[in-house]
Amino acid sequence: YSDSSSHIRSITWKNLQFLSLWIPVGELLSPLAAMGLKVCPLLEEISIQVEGDCRLCPKPRERACGLSSLACYPSLSKLELNCGEVIGF
Repeated sequence: YSDSSSHIRSITWKNLQFLSLWIPVGELLSPLAAMGLKVCPLLEEISIQVEGDCRLCPKPRERACGLSSLACYPSLSKLELNCGEVIGF
């Protein structure tokens, strides 16, 4: 990316108020910051749809899903976590 497109992207994320994500089962939310979503001071709502078949995944060794990574969003006041399409476990 050029400097100008990077600058435009950062302005967009700084104004982001709502985020809707689809995440395959077994993935952590922690990589959100690595995808450029670390600085979102106005982010108020996140909707997360988890889908997939847990029977195809190894059983997790620890109970981590990355939700603690959402603490870096100071304005976050609403989280919708939908696991209705997950099969197994």
